[in-house]
Amino acid sequence: KDHCLLVSYMPLARRLQLLRTRLFLAVRAAFVSNQVLFAFAGIFLRAHDSVLQLPDSSCTKTWCCLHLPAIWAHDSVELPDRSSNAMIRKTLLVACFASATGSGWVRRAHKRKQRNATRPQLQPVTSEDVSRYFARNDLDGLCAALRDHFSRTARQPGPLDGKLPLRDALVAKGAGAHYSSAYKLQHDVEQLQYVAARNASIAAYLNEHAVIERFQRVRRRIPPLDQLQRTNGLWAFRPEDTADIGDFYNRAIHVPDPQPVTPMLNAKSFADADARYRAGPFAIDDALTPAALDQIRSLLLESTVFFETKMPAVFGGYVGAIVEDGLHARALLELADALRRAMPETLGDHPLAYLWCYKYDSQYEGISVHADEAAVNLNIWLTPDDANLDPASGGLVVYTAKPPATATAEEYNQRGAEFADELLRSTDYENVTIPYRQNRIVVFDSALYHKTDSFRFREGYENRRINLTLLFGKMRRGHDAPAAG
Repeated sequence: KDHCLLVSYMPLARRLQLLRTRLFLAVRAAFVSNQVLFAFAGIFLRAHDSVLQLPDSSCTKTWCCLHLPAIWAHDSVELPDRSSNAMIRKTLLVACFASATGSGWVRRAHKRKQRNATRPQLQPVTSEDVSRYFARNDLDGLCAALRDHFSRTARQPGPLDGKLPLRDALVAKGAGAHYSSAYKLQHDVEQLQYVAARNASIAAYLNEHAVIERFQRVRRRIPPLDQLQRTNGLWAFRPEDTADIGDFYNRAIHVPDPQPVTPMLNAKSFADADARYRAGPFAIDDALTPAALDQIRSLLLESTVFFETKMPAVFGGYVGAIVEDGLHARALLELADALRRAMPETLGDHPLAYLWCYKYDSQYEGISVHADEAAVNLNIWLTPDDANLDPASGGLVVYTAKPPATATAEEYNQRGAEFADELLRSTDYENVTIPYRQNRIVVFDSALYHKTDSFRFREGYENRRINLTLLFGKMRRGHDAPAAG
């Protein structure tokens, strides 16, 4: 199937301002028929409602010449999801041509880009940076770097002037500020209500600006999923939506960062963890101390940093938060460090590579078959057991098969279910299925294919299935990876 990705559109009056930071290339090419020069500009468009679908020949000069007026007339554009073109899919880049008469603004934008290049730029903290800090046991430096960068980004409430724009990689993951989904807005409403009931100052802020009511209005405007087939369930904000929640959607309204409790782990639960890992995927029960479990769960329930929404028709319904985009509370990083020290043989040589958290909607399926780019994968489940309506399920299915050494990250992660099916069939889908339990950590070789098991959880914000994932080290696959036990 061809999945379409939404590309946002910004009004003409603000295109030049957008190009200052978002212009990817400006290449001149001769148009064969009349030698008219066109400027080839990759721009990000801000979406409203109507959609124009680009065919596979969308980058040919003939098609662009004939359809250029239609491109500019439409509020948003759909791009076919072609596995051979990761650039388009991952960066939501749409190719547009402007005539020679418009090439002046391309030149002016290029000059502004050159001027901006001479100014100091704050670099984001990458997964490689996280690993480097952990490798030298510098949690203070990592926390400072993550907080400093996040405090300067467009995630902060208020006007965007002077703030760093959202990185293209974040927008491509579903963490943009100009589109959403019904389940994401429903999560945000429930979370804001939860925080307001526990924090008087946040409640006053939300009431002053009628934030919850604004989110509810936009949520009611989103049509049913079967009416959003062209965008696979994503909803591009209309002008009235932006007017309602543009200053509040995907902003860091409340980001608690308490002093980590000690100790964080039950030492007895980890006594034989290293030996058990050698035998294959396994679970550690009662992993966190009661105080640590309560602190970590409260952090994830309250922190308004779950910016990612997935296409509901493709990936189901879950919201995500990642370490370089707000999920950097000191308690989470201390937990990663404590886990590494508790399993020295398994994790000692593998610094933290990545950290994320997902909260699931009870009406959708979980994450499909995939493998993760790391050596060791730890999944921590935090929702109370009484929220799980089927105690025999709701956990994780870990297969014994791994992607071949020649597989790309796109093939074993983004397209895992499609790419892995033949390989899994050859092993008769042999797997280890570990049911859901609160305060259980599932540990396994991250190169193994795995997926979220089917689940049924109670309705209600506090009953949402919460999964915290920590990845350590670099992936070992194919002939370099040890066999699963």
